[in-house]
Amino acid sequence: MAFVVRNLTEAEYEEFRIGEFLGSGRCAVDEERDAILVNRGGGGRNESPDYRCEFRWKGYMVTFRSPISGGKNHEGINRVYWSIKHLNIPPELRGQEQELKQLMKEAIIAYGQNGLTHLPVFKYDVLVISGLDEQPFKYVPRR
Repeated sequence: MAFVVRNLTEAEYEEFRIGEFLGSGRCAVDEERDAILVNRGGGGRNESPDYRCEFRWKGYMVTFRSPISGGKNHEGINRVYWSIKHLNIPPELRGQEQELKQLMKEAIIAYGQNGLTHLPVFKYDVLVISGLDEQPFKYVPRR
C-alpha cells in the first residue's frame, strides 16, 4: 500500500497530543506499514522557519525539523523543497535506518508542500529532499 494524504482523526489528534480537535490536520498515512507523517506546524511569520514534523513507524516516533518551501520558477516549474534537520531516530529502530528513510521519502512525496496535493494549485513538478542522504533526493512525478 502507498501513503495516502488525509485528515487526522480525533483519536490521532489525541495520540499526537496536537491539541484541540478541529476536524482537519493533514497527514500522510500508510496503514498497512503502520507509518504516519504529521506536520506539527511552524514556519510562520513569528515562528522558526522550520516545521516540526513527526514520523511514527512501528509504534516509535521519529522527530525532525525542516523548512518546507515551494513555488513556481520563471519556467512555470513548481518545485517543493524539504531540508531535513535534527533527525532523531529512537534506539529501537537502529539497524533499520535505510528502510525508515525510504518510508519517510515516500511519505514526504505523498504529502508534498502542505498535504494538499489533490488540489491542482498545489501539485508539484519536482520535489527535492535533502538531509536524509548524502546527496539530495529529487523526485519528479510521472505525468
